[in-house]
Amino acid sequence: MKRPAIHLLCGSTGAGKTSLARQIVTRETAVRFSIDEWMHTLFGPDLPDPIEFDWMMTRVIRCEEMIWTMAARVLDAGRPVVLDLGYSRTEHRDRARRSAAGLT
Repeated sequence: MKRPAIHLLCGSTGAGKTSLARQIVTRETAVRFSIDEWMHTLFGPDLPDPIEFDWMMTRVIRCEEMIWTMAARVLDAGRPVVLDLGYSRTEHRDRARRSAAGLT
């Protein structure tokens, strides 16, 4: 049996990734994972001022690891997933493609 689709949305801030993700969710009854929502919910209250890059990236990586774990469970349940994680750098996109290939 073929596994459901994994949609990896790439682009810079304001490019429309979240809007597209919501359209895909509606069209395919998919489950969406948004790094912005996870970061805001889990770490927003603890955000240092000024924002420290290392502090932020440590938490982004933790969120992404958990999102991939949850995405695998959703795929196992037969539902497609939409990963609205940004992937603004080539190495991030390449790593995401490898991770997605490992789940399909």
